[in-house]
Amino acid sequence: ALLEMMNHMSSMSTLYQAPTVQGKHDTVKPDLQFRLNPSQTDPPGPHDHEFFVSASDWEDLINKNVMVRVQTSPSEGSQEESHSHYLELALDRHTHKPVINKCDEQNHHCWDGHREFEEVTYPLF
Repeated sequence: ALLEMMNHMSSMSTLYQAPTVQGKHDTVKPDLQFRLNPSQTDPPGPHDHEFFVSASDWEDLINKNVMVRVQTSPSEGSQEESHSHYLELALDRHTHKPVINKCDEQNHHCWDGHREFEEVTYPLF
C-alpha cells in the first residue's frame, strides 16, 4: 500500500497528513565572495579586503547592467590603519566584465591602490 501511495502521489494526496512537494522549486543561490587585489601602498601597508554580493544583485549586474553597491570588510592590521571601502560595481562597456566603477566616491580605484577584484572560490571535496 505504501508503494502504491508513493507511485501515485498526485491522485492519493488526500491521504497524506501534509501536502506533498510538487512542481518547480528554485533553490536560493548563495552570495558570491570576492577579494580586492592586494594593495602595497604605505600607509596603510600591505593589505586586502573581501566583500559579498548577493546572487540576485550579481545577476542584475551581469544581465541588466544594474550597478551594485557594497562595503568591503575592514583590513587587517593596527586599529588606526584599519579601514573599509564603499564600492560601486558596474559592467565595463567595452569588455562587458564587472569592474570597480567607484571606490569611496573616487572613479575606478581606491585611494590606497586597489583597482581590481577576483572571486574567492573554494575547492570541491
